[in-house]
Amino acid sequence: MDIEKQSDSNDDNEIEKVYNFDRVLQLTTWARVVSWVLIGTGVLMIGLVLFIIGTQLIQAGMPDAFNLVSLVVLFGVALLPIFLGLILQFFSEGIFLLVDIEQNTSGKANS
Repeated sequence: MDIEKQSDSNDDNEIEKVYNFDRVLQLTTWARVVSWVLIGTGVLMIGLVLFIIGTQLIQAGMPDAFNLVSLVVLFGVALLPIFLGLILQFFSEGIFLLVDIEQNTSGKANS
């Protein structure tokens, strides 16, 4: 993102940005939306798994080993969208930070 081309024109050093700030802003906004959808899906999946565990405990008592392992696997699968959503949040915040740093440093370099 911080790749820059320097061009000399009329004795001034102008820095041309290779990226489009509006496009980066749009991309990170979509990444945040997708991350919240993933986090919401993961929370719903965890709620569903907990509901299944609760109903099995009420109806049949302690589940056998196969059902218990399958429910633990389902719980782990339900954590995956939450983990991916948090990774997308992390990357979108990092991109905002890098663009902000680039804007601050290019503003001071031009002054």
